[in-house]
Amino acid sequence: FALDGGVTGQWWRAGISVQTVPRRMQTHPSEPGIRGRFDLVTGEAFGCGVPSLGAVEFPVCGRLAVTGIRAVGEGAVRSSEAVWGTWLGAGGSAGVAWYVTDRVAPVLSAVALAPLRDWEFSVGGVPADLYQTGSVAFRAWVGLEIHW
Repeated sequence: FALDGGVTGQWWRAGISVQTVPRRMQTHPSEPGIRGRFDLVTGEAFGCGVPSLGAVEFPVCGRLAVTGIRAVGEGAVRSSEAVWGTWLGAGGSAGVAWYVTDRVAPVLSAVALAPLRDWEFSVGGVPADLYQTGSVAFRAWVGLEIHW
């Protein structure tokens, strides 16, 4: 789920975005009785060039993101308190918006971000990481754009 806000010009837009994902669970790769629960909140700043063709716009954006990750181990662990970690990334997005009215457009977009800072989570006494951020973050989304 995401909420974006910003300013637009004829050929550009800039703004900020706040996003979250439903709680995720992950099983430890070498210890199936150990699981991790992860909550993520992301803030992004973006700037876009916006070529258009009639009522259809094609925003191409640069993005800088910071994600707060809350993690806690569950299952066969002695004890695990919730910890927060931070992931930073930079990248871009491309999309299409079709203005069905002057102010409303359904939007399709794809975002790719490369990490500037990785994050790992492990639980006490277990040798391998329960979770490690990947080499690229990819997200595709469908939304509704409303201009005031």
